[in-house]
Amino acid sequence: MVVHAGLDWERVLALARSHGLMPLLHRHLSLQADGLSQPVAARLCAEARAAARRNLDLTGELLSLLQLMAGNDLPVIPLKGPGLAVHLYGDLALRPCGDLDLLVRPPDMPRAARLLVQRGYRAEPALSRGAAAVLLTSQHHQRFVRDPGPIVELHWRFTQREFPFSLDPERARARLTPVRLGGATVQILAPEDLLLYLSAHGAKHLWARLLWVGDVAALTQKGTMHWPDVTTRARSLGVARAVRLALVLARDLLGSDIAGEVAEWVSRDAAVSRLAALTRRRLFITDRLPAQGWERLGFYLKARERWRDKARSAFHLVATPTVAELTLVALPLGLRRLYYLLRPLRLAAKYAGRLWRAVRVRTVKDLLLRH
Repeated sequence: MVVHAGLDWERVLALARSHGLMPLLHRHLSLQADGLSQPVAARLCAEARAAARRNLDLTGELLSLLQLMAGNDLPVIPLKGPGLAVHLYGDLALRPCGDLDLLVRPPDMPRAARLLVQRGYRAEPALSRGAAAVLLTSQHHQRFVRDPGPIVELHWRFTQREFPFSLDPERARARLTPVRLGGATVQILAPEDLLLYLSAHGAKHLWARLLWVGDVAALTQKGTMHWPDVTTRARSLGVARAVRLALVLARDLLGSDIAGEVAEWVSRDAAVSRLAALTRRRLFITDRLPAQGWERLGFYLKARERWRDKARSAFHLVATPTVAELTLVALPLGLRRLYYLLRPLRLAAKYAGRLWRAVRVRTVKDLLLRH
């Protein structure tokens, strides 16, 4: 492969970094490219090595945490992270990992959190007892940090309530897939469950990173998928459109083949092509701002095929307390239900203020035009 001399390498590297593709870019260009400048090659190599070192550190911590949890009779499932990198790409260094995500049973969450604290982690943000109780019912994960060290997120659901996804964690536990990682065996989600989860996760984040599309492409090309199970469960869980979107993005952006037996199923939903076009338009905007609440809600509504799921998304976005409300005021356990009133009140104040400013600007413009 000959590298075009006119490439804007600053933009290429910025996009690769933003999308989590620096190690893959380094691998392909170092093996195939002619005409790559020495400064660009050095930067690629340095960033790829840094990502590999971080993944090694995360792997060591992941194995230690899994041993710690198992020793305390707390079964956990690693989500994404080093296990996913090895499973999908065959090389720990090719998929950068930002943190460690562990799925725990909801009743086990307090004990798992205490074990992390004993290991030197702290919950971030720190919450009052009332806020911590609401967090377990309103959100899907809690973040723990350690200085220096990685970030660990304990999940008790697969996604947040604004994007309802009812994959049963207990059913997922009954059909895990073993992966060899750092000399140990780690159990991760089975291919069918993993595809459902990756599809929901990508839609939840509006497919903002090409890395997530690459994960779907790598998973579907492994040839281990039982497609009838995928289509049946996607339909029953109400995420058929999200799975179709993931497969179309992997095909259109990365050339991934859609299995013949599922190609007709993918083509049934006309809304998927419009969602894919919307996703592609957002994907390569280098100065793209994070999606705001109403933009996310609009995408969620388009990405769900069942009206009850659309209604649940809208309701939870407005009525379910987020970390912003839980950290706004520290309420005791007995007053925790007040957080559910705080969420709509805060939204009303936020958007009423924006509306008022917009009206004032429009009024001033009209006055200037008249005079």
